[in-house]
Formats: sequence, C-alpha cells, structure tokens
Amino acid sequence: MINAKIKDKNYFLITLYGPNKDAEAVRFYKDFLITLQGIDLDTDSNVIVGGDLNCPLYPIIDPKCGILIPRQHVINSIENIQNELSLHDIWRIENPNTRSYTWSKSAPFVFCRLDYWLISDTLTFVA
Repeated sequence: MINAKIKDKNYFLITLYGPNKDAEAVRFYKDFLITLQGIDLDTDSNVIVGGDLNCPLYPIIDPKCGILIPRQHVINSIENIQNELSLHDIWRIENPNTRSYTWSKSAPFVFCRLDYWLISDTLTFVA
C-alpha cells in the first residue's frame, strides 16, 4: 500500500494477492478491510486496488469450464470491501458482457478472470 499525491490529487494504491483456499481467503479479506478501516484516508483519496484476487467475482461470466462452483463466501468478503470503500470493477463496468480471462490451465481445461482493478467512485464516475 502506498499513499501518493499526483498533480494535487491523493491516491491510495494497493496491490493484492489473495489466497486460493476459501477459509484463508475469507479471513484475509476481512483482515484487509479491518486494516483499511484503521487507515485515515482523506475523503478526496482515490483508492485503486489491483491484483490477483484468486476468485472470479462474477461466477456466471468470469470462469469458463472446469468446476464452476461459486466461491460465495469469498465473493461476499470482497464485495464487502467494495461496498465499504465504494470500489468498482472498472474493467467490468467498461466491458459488461465481455468474457476475458487472466488465468488458464490445460488439465482440466479452465479459464478464469482472477485479476481485477477496483477503483473509487471518484475515478469511475459511478453513483
């Protein structure tokens, strides 16, 4: 995490690598939210979270093939962070129906979108 001022605007930049196992991931994202709540972010801070969340957030469109069991507890934990910090998946906003994948494996044949850019309302102009 880094707090930066660029051209008179405050940015709080975060990179994440989420755990693969559900129980670890749920705990990781809960702890992450607690950490962020303990940081006194300015109201004009533009938060940008980027990284490998190791979980498809949109189970209908983000994975392809393989075992398509939604990791709902992990998704709920990440959505809680998004709600608390007013963060939005900018790629999905700009590409609402596009299937694109950031990870794949050949045996079994699986494609998933696991990497995300979650950005503040102030940067997405989403109400």
